Amino acid sequence: PFREFASRIHRTNEELLLDDSGIEIKATSAQKILHGAMPMLEAAATKLRRCGDAQQRYILLVVHPLDQLAADVAHQPVAMTLEPPELPEGIDGLFVLWVPDQLTVWCAATDCWWQLLFEVFDPMDPPERADPDLALLQEAECELMAGIGYGEVTPYLFGVDPGLARTLDES
Repeated sequence: PFREFASRIHRTNEELLLDDSGIEIKATSAQKILHGAMPMLEAAATKLRRCGDAQQRYILLVVHPLDQLAADVAHQPVAMTLEPPELPEGIDGLFVLWVPDQLTVWCAATDCWWQLLFEVFDPMDPPERADPDLALLQEAECELMAGIGYGEVTPYLFGVDPGLARTLDES
C-alpha cells in the first residue's frame, strides 16, 4: 500500500482531491501489530541501553496505517483492547501513536495502558476547526507545514473509513 500511496504523493493537491479511488489495506488487530513489533522494540531497547545511565527509558512506536492498519483503532479508544506488552528488559514504558490520532502509553510502574485523547469536546459546543475532516494532529501538521513553507502532501494526511475497517479474522 505504501508504494501505491508514494506514487500518488507527488501529484498536486488538486489532483489528489479529484482522486477519491482510495487504497485498499488489509486490517488486523492492534494486539497483533504490537506483537509483530517486538523485534523493533528489542532494537530500540538495545539502542537505549547504549545511552548510558538514564533514570527512565521509554520507546515511541509509530503505527502508520500504510504499514499496518489496526481495525480496532478506527472504532474506539484502543487502550482498553490491549494486553500487557512483554517489554524488553530495562524499558519503563511504551508510547504507541496509532496515526492519525490515538496515543496509548504502557507504564511498567503502574502495569496498565493509558489512553491519551487529543480531541475531546462537548458535542453541543464543538470547537472551530479549519478542516473538520482531518484529525486534530493532521490539522496541526498542516499548520506546521504551511508555517515552514512545505507545499508537498505528506503520508500523514489520509482518511480511514471506519465503516469499512474490519480485522482479517472478521473477513
